[in-house]
Order: sequence, then structure tokens, then C-alpha cells
Amino acid sequence: MAKDSGRIKSAYELAVERMGGVEESPLTDAQKDRLAEIKRVYESKVAETKIVMEQQIVEAMQRGDGEAMQKLQEEMTSQLAELRSTMERERKKVRRGKRAE
Repeated sequence: MAKDSGRIKSAYELAVERMGGVEESPLTDAQKDRLAEIKRVYESKVAETKIVMEQQIVEAMQRGDGEAMQKLQEEMTSQLAELRSTMERERKKVRRGKRAE
């Protein structure tokens, strides 16, 4: 373990150090509310995307179109990853004190 001034650093201190020494300040109530709102919005978008895409996959399966099924599954995976990535970017902006778009 790394030492600093004769004491052992905590795992948290080591992680902060590895991230470039940036410690996040405590969140305000407004930031917490905005983070919850962003999470709620994107969880809804993820759920909607899953419902729509899974229905399309079932329809392709019923038609016996394996190629379309595969493409739809890949598209769904890609869309869900993009939604989650966008959500995390917006949440990081809020945590840094910037307004999420």
C-alpha cells in the first residue's frame, strides 16, 4: 500500500489519486434531483426500446427470418448501449456542475 506522510492511504484515496486527484464535491439537492430525473428518463427510453425491438425480433422469428432476427438483436444491443452511454455522459456533466443537455 502507498504511504503518505507516514500513513497508509485508503482505497478511496488511491482511486482518487489514479483519477488525477479530482475529488467530487458533495452533490446539491438540485443535482441529486437532476441525476434522478436523468436516470428515470433514460430507464424509460431503455424500456421502450426493449419493448419495440423485442417485438420486432419475435415477428422476425415467427417469419423464420434468422438474418433479420440477428440484425435486430445487434441493433437493439447498439441502441441500448448508446442510451446508457448518453445517460452516463449527462450524469457526469451534472456531477461536475454543468447543465446536462
